[in-house]
Amino acid sequence: MQSIKMAASLVSATLLCCPVARATTQISDEIAIDGRTSPLLTLPLNSIRPGIEGAVFLDQFFTSRCSANWRGYKAFWSIEDSRLLLVKVVTDACSGGTKEFPIENLFPGKSTPLLASWYSGKLLVGIGKPRHTRSLTPQYERYVVITVANGVVVGSTEQDAAIN
Repeated sequence: MQSIKMAASLVSATLLCCPVARATTQISDEIAIDGRTSPLLTLPLNSIRPGIEGAVFLDQFFTSRCSANWRGYKAFWSIEDSRLLLVKVVTDACSGGTKEFPIENLFPGKSTPLLASWYSGKLLVGIGKPRHTRSLTPQYERYVVITVANGVVVGSTEQDAAIN
C-alpha cells in the first residue's frame, strides 16, 4: 500500500511540475489543382531513394533552420493532365520560401516541372480553413485524398472533417 501511495505521489508531482510538451505545427508542402493552391499534407519528396530517377539522399542537402520546418525544405507540386509534378523546392520555408533549391542537385540531368514517377501512394490535401491542434499537422474542414501510381493520378475522393 505504501508503494502505491508513493507511486501516485510521484506521478502527481511529475504532472504538476513538468510542463506539457507542445509541438510546432509544420509548414506543409503546397499543391496546385485546377488553379487552386492547397496544403499538401503528404510528403512525396520524402519517398525518393538514391538511384530512383538518379535521385540522391535528401539529408545531404536540407537541414532544419527552424522548428516549423524540420525537414529543411518546402516543395511545390501541381497536378496537370492527371500527372503529379514537382514544380520547385525552397530551402527557406520559415522566412517566406524564396530561395529556390536547384532540382538538378536531387535529380541530376532533370529539370522542373518533373513527373513524380517515384511516388505511388495517397496524397492528403487540406481544403478550407485549418483548425490548429496540438499535433504537428493542422486539421482541415475537408480533405481530398488522391491516389497516385508512379506519378499518375488514378483516383480521388473528397471527405468532410478530420481523417482518423
